[in-house]
Amino acid sequence: MKNFILETTSKHLKHTIAFYNLENLFDIYNDPKTNDNDFLPTNTKKWTTKRYTNKLRKLGFAISNIGLKETISDDDKGKRHKKCRSIVNG
Repeated sequence: MKNFILETTSKHLKHTIAFYNLENLFDIYNDPKTNDNDFLPTNTKKWTTKRYTNKLRKLGFAISNIGLKETISDDDKGKRHKKCRSIVNG
């Protein structure tokens, strides 16, 4: 994975561009157009809905955090924390 950070002259505009390879992300359903037989629940890897959902959760976490450290300021971190706390507490 490569992580490219583009910075502008303004301290408020930072962006992250990333490429994440999901070529080996297999669901649990047989697709005759792909070579996914090993990832069926009945075959060698015993790929289940639970394992697939867990992999999606982990990938979602990883992808959503790409560049986060480099693109968020300390002020934004405080605002996010306060907003999250207010949502959780109602």
